[in-house]
Amino acid sequence: MALAREHRGWGCHQLHDQLRLEGYTINHKRTERLYRQHKLALRRRRRRRLPVAARPPRLQPIRPNLCWSLDFMGDSLADGPATARST
Repeated sequence: MALAREHRGWGCHQLHDQLRLEGYTINHKRTERLYRQHKLALRRRRRRRLPVAARPPRLQPIRPNLCWSLDFMGDSLADGPATARST
């Protein structure tokens, strides 16, 4: 655990990778167990919230039939959906 004392910013996975590079053949579960036994842990950093970008105002149509939209919720027939009907 000398590596953990030298490099306090390294977590368990980074320590395990460094041990493998130095030639140790150690199971990652054993590395995690030893890491916990020595009461080592990194503080979890909260993700910084990004500011919401200002959206440009929505343009209003200046004449009829300039802007079309579809209503998918109301797309059904009077006697039910088209796929359920038998012909």
